[in-house]
Amino acid sequence: MNITSYATLAELKQYLWISDTSNDTILTEMLNTAYLQLNHLIWVDTLNLTTGVEYIERNKLYTNGLQDWFYLTNKPVISVNKIWWENYGWVKWTDYMVIYDRKILFNKIDFLDKVKFWLLEVEYTWWYDRAKTEWQTTVDTLPDDIKLMQMMLVWWMWNTKWMEWVSSYKIWDEQITFGPHNWQTADEIYFSFKMLLNRYKSFNLP
Repeated sequence: MNITSYATLAELKQYLWISDTSNDTILTEMLNTAYLQLNHLIWVDTLNLTTGVEYIERNKLYTNGLQDWFYLTNKPVISVNKIWWENYGWVKWTDYMVIYDRKILFNKIDFLDKVKFWLLEVEYTWWYDRAKTEWQTTVDTLPDDIKLMQMMLVWWMWNTKWMEWVSSYKIWDEQITFGPHNWQTADEIYFSFKMLLNRYKSFNLP
């Protein structure tokens, strides 16, 4: 399984105040588990940069006579690449705009001419570029709070290891179980985690 963690081992150890290397293996395993668990809570396969295909139904293609637009499921949309396997070489902010992270607004193109079987196939790129080149420097566009949520999940795992008593919280249909020594701290961490998660839980919704 190819796992590209959001937080690094070094960031996690700094978060947990761990300086030695004796637990690096288990911490890496916990990072991988937290990565998969967080993706599941947000209903995505990954938040790392992804390119894929989506089919837009004909009745979800809109026009006002001057501009055409449609909505894509995943966000934030980085680029629209192809329509039915054909690369049009569109330039973002010149030929089309992305607003509200997933509304794609084109200059007049008439997508209805390209509909097949009442569908429009769109290939596009979304999520966060972990190695974007900006001004000759490398930038990770992943929001820091996503890294923080992954490290919070590891914090719960780390503080419940070898413990027979636990406390559980349920987020929608998912349950997270943890049992730190300080229950007030647990409540505060849970509340902070839920507030962060609420920002991203709408991913993959039509």
